[in-house]
Amino acid sequence: MNSLFQNNYESENDKRLDKKFSYNYQVIKNMYPKASELPEEEVRKIIRKYYQAPQGQEEQVIKNYISQKEPEWQTQYFDEDDDLSKQSHNFDSMKIIDKAFSYLPEYKTLKDAKNEMDRMNMAGYDNYAHRLGMCRIGQMGDMNFLSPTVGVTLGALKEVKDIYDKSIKNNKPWKNILNDSYKDMKNNWEGLNWGLNNPDKDCRIC
Repeated sequence: MNSLFQNNYESENDKRLDKKFSYNYQVIKNMYPKASELPEEEVRKIIRKYYQAPQGQEEQVIKNYISQKEPEWQTQYFDEDDDLSKQSHNFDSMKIIDKAFSYLPEYKTLKDAKNEMDRMNMAGYDNYAHRLGMCRIGQMGDMNFLSPTVGVTLGALKEVKDIYDKSIKNNKPWKNILNDSYKDMKNNWEGLNWGLNNPDKDCRIC
């Protein structure tokens, strides 16, 4: 009987947000379905805006706020394309890349971080995955001074591939593409630097 009242969650993030904010989250999600892809702090900001709005103007206030914030969210949280054609393209290109670089421990380290990101399937987790992988490569520099250079090179090659995929294959706006690449490279560099300076600490806290 209780199963009649269970939500059909779109993702683990959707379930987490519903558990965290309950009715407030459902109100926001009814107005903006893509809220299910946002991280907790962004949903909290929308809810706060809702309750700060003058009575009777809540919906309009939220619409105005979302229209202002959505370009930023698009770059940070919604910029990953999951259509079948892109998945097929990535599969083919990844086979070539795997064959070319699979012998490198640095490549395996970055791939492991990406696989973890894919398993988690959380909005914004891409930032963490970049930092995690590059941090571990930075720590490898304690034993092999070439590892950081190899890691930076692999990170740069991945960004070239992403820029090509997003611009030529998926026709995304250049502003979004460049913002995304800048964000990824910044996370790469910060993760690498943290790993180099903290060779004995857990990269999950970097």
